Parts: sequence; C-alpha cells; structure tokens
Amino acid sequence: MGYAKLKNRILAGKGYKKTVLDWSLLSSWIATITFLSLIPANRVSMNFFYFSQADKVIHFVFYFGFSMLLFRLLYNSKMKIDRSILIVAAVIPIVYSGIIELMQEYLVATRNADFFDFAVNMIGAIVATILYRYLLRFEFNRFYTKEFS
Repeated sequence: MGYAKLKNRILAGKGYKKTVLDWSLLSSWIATITFLSLIPANRVSMNFFYFSQADKVIHFVFYFGFSMLLFRLLYNSKMKIDRSILIVAAVIPIVYSGIIELMQEYLVATRNADFFDFAVNMIGAIVATILYRYLLRFEFNRFYTKEFS
C-alpha cells in the first residue's frame, strides 16, 4: 500500500484500525512462531499432548495461522482476491518456514531441521490460503444473494 493511499485511509477513517490490528496480529503470530521454534529443545515441554506426532499438529497450526493472518492483511488492504494475494499468502509462510528450519539446523545446538516439519508447514499454509479464499467467496455470495433477492 502506497503512502498516499494509506494517508487517504487514515484521513477518511476507513480501515486504519483494522490494518493496525491485522499487522499487530500477524507480527505477534510470527514472533510466537520464531520464539517457540528457536528456543532450545530442552526448554520445550509437550506434556499436554499425548500422541507421537503432536509436534506436526503444532507446525500445521503455526503456519495455517500465519497464512490466514497474512491473507487477511492482504485482502483487507486490496479488498479483492486475485492470484497475487493467493500466491503471496502461501509463499511467504513457506519461505519463512524454510528459513526457520535452516536456523534450527545451524544456529540452535539442541534442534535439527526436519523435512517432515517443513512439509507439514507447507500443507498448513496452502490449506489456509485455499480455505480463506473459499470462505470469502461463500461470504460474498451469501451477502449479495441476500442483498439483491
């Protein structure tokens, strides 16, 4: 979003609070992912999950949420769905996931990169992007069907 467009939104009072909220949510989510992914493994407790692949569920939720929040931010700034939003909302979390996995391998002594973690992260980001797109389409159709019938 350009400076002039943001200035006009602020002056008009439309969407500025929503944009700040979207950025705040996304930034907090990314900070949480980064912190929990890079702290030493001996400081992470998984006692609340009692099945073998619980970490994969957490990875899916992390990147599902990341992609959903990013898609929401991009959609609210453009107010239309096009391919660029879909691609960006899926690719940025996937690339970030790869960077985090590499950081785990080379920067954190008690952690290792795991291809299956990366694969689950990708699946979470892609599922979120597709789901959000169809939820918006459903909401759009429901609104206009009710409004014009």
